[in-house]
Amino acid sequence: MGVRAVKLFALTIVLLVIGWAFYGAQPAIAQSPSPANAMSSANDLYNSERYQEAARSYERLVGLGHEDEDLFYNLGNAYYRQDDLGRAILNYLKAQRLAPRDGDIQANLSFVQSQTVDELEPAEFGNSLTSFANAMPFESTNTTAGLMLVAWIAFAGSIAWWIIKAMPSIKHPSLITAGITGALLVLSAILLTGSLQSESEYDDTTVIVASEVGVMSGPGPQYAEEFILHSGAETELIEVRGNWSRIRVSATDLQGWIPRRAVESVVPSNS
Repeated sequence: MGVRAVKLFALTIVLLVIGWAFYGAQPAIAQSPSPANAMSSANDLYNSERYQEAARSYERLVGLGHEDEDLFYNLGNAYYRQDDLGRAILNYLKAQRLAPRDGDIQANLSFVQSQTVDELEPAEFGNSLTSFANAMPFESTNTTAGLMLVAWIAFAGSIAWWIIKAMPSIKHPSLITAGITGALLVLSAILLTGSLQSESEYDDTTVIVASEVGVMSGPGPQYAEEFILHSGAETELIEVRGNWSRIRVSATDLQGWIPRRAVESVVPSNS
């Protein structure tokens, strides 16, 4: 499992703007490594088989608010190399949420899922609209949104052309163009909606990151233990009460309470 280069150009620009804004008051910020350099340094640590240090470096980028499929993919690889199946699966799912059609992410996720202790079927996401969107050859929601913008511009332009030319015939080329671009606009809107639905399917998805955890009948150690889950088990968050999370195992419909620290969400609570 190799690492991949980060796609953080836009984030780099944002950080540069912030750096310029605080240049006078915070000179240390200007000396901080850029996200691309930080990613490159983390990749070097990974390639040197210093997986624990690489994971910490990737996590620092995540902690700064960076969300990128390559960052999560590489972080998943680093955790897998440490035999931390739970956090490997967690980060592969985070990467898959951003790039649901990426073959490398899917292959690594499936491979690590096959090594978990609990014999659970991975959660299946999506309805027909989501499946249709995921079947399209676009890498991410941003790409689909870009397609929608282009289709909208073409549609608006063709309508304006038709108004200017104002011909009575239905066969006028501008009407044909308007029809085609209108159809593209509708298609791109469907794709965007499907992609957004695909991302939202992960909203309640959690992964067990503890090596082993007892699932209790209530929110506390005084309750009876119902069953045990192990690192990498994929669950659904139902509710949080204090330091306890109520989860459901989709594959079996079993549910119960576990300590919050034993499970992490694919989608951060502040997303």
